[in-house]
Amino acid sequence: MKQFVAKLVILLCAYSAMCQAQANDKRLMTDVEYKTFLVQVETELPKWETTLKRIDLEKLPQISYSQGKSIADNRDICLMEIGNIRTSIVMQRNKRTVYGELALKGYLNSLNDVGEDIVWAEVLNGLTLTNIEKYVPELGSLIMRLGNDVLARVALLEKGTCP
Repeated sequence: MKQFVAKLVILLCAYSAMCQAQANDKRLMTDVEYKTFLVQVETELPKWETTLKRIDLEKLPQISYSQGKSIADNRDICLMEIGNIRTSIVMQRNKRTVYGELALKGYLNSLNDVGEDIVWAEVLNGLTLTNIEKYVPELGSLIMRLGNDVLARVALLEKGTCP
């Protein structure tokens, strides 16, 4: 019985030390912070979606077919990623997982990168189709925050101490 109690005390001390180390890692978001983060991501999506849906290439006969197709394809990819982000948010609200965070980060990165491609196409063709460039900084900061959290969680997973 004494050995059992001693082992239990050691186990509780080790768990306490792991929890303390995790609490000291400022990169990690608590569950409450993560839920707030998900709401922040969700509030960014309608801005992107509205501006992307307003792209009307038929009103721009001055651009080449290939440039127009590229912009349209990128718009469609962005809209698809917005759907993926929404689905990922629902899944993360149900159960937060490192895999889910990595997937969400991937979708956000893709939305950001392909959105930047649209902006570059606008600049190169002397067009103003969207105002996506206004939304890139906020999305970038959300991606960075999620990236810091998920990298810290992966490191904890590798150590076997992920919450």
